[in-house]
Amino acid sequence: MRDAELAGLEKFAEGLALFFYIFMFMAFVVALAGSVGSAFLLLILGSCTHVGQAGLVEFVAAQRGRAERPAAAPRTRVEPARRIRRVA
Repeated sequence: MRDAELAGLEKFAEGLALFFYIFMFMAFVVALAGSVGSAFLLLILGSCTHVGQAGLVEFVAAQRGRAERPAAAPRTRVEPARRIRRVA
């Protein structure tokens, strides 16, 4: 894909992030108002926008050929606990 198309997708992903926060705030206010069903619907819509935004960010990163994820922490080996022997 061209760089201009990828930049457009990045801006769209930023807009989805804004909608996520708007839906979460609206769900909070509606839940305080007493309409639990509508609050649940807004939570579902907010989660859908968050999944879509994360998918677009990963797609753009894959198209650019670079990983934008932080490097994984090195694994450390956990030593097994010492056994306690009973002295009879």
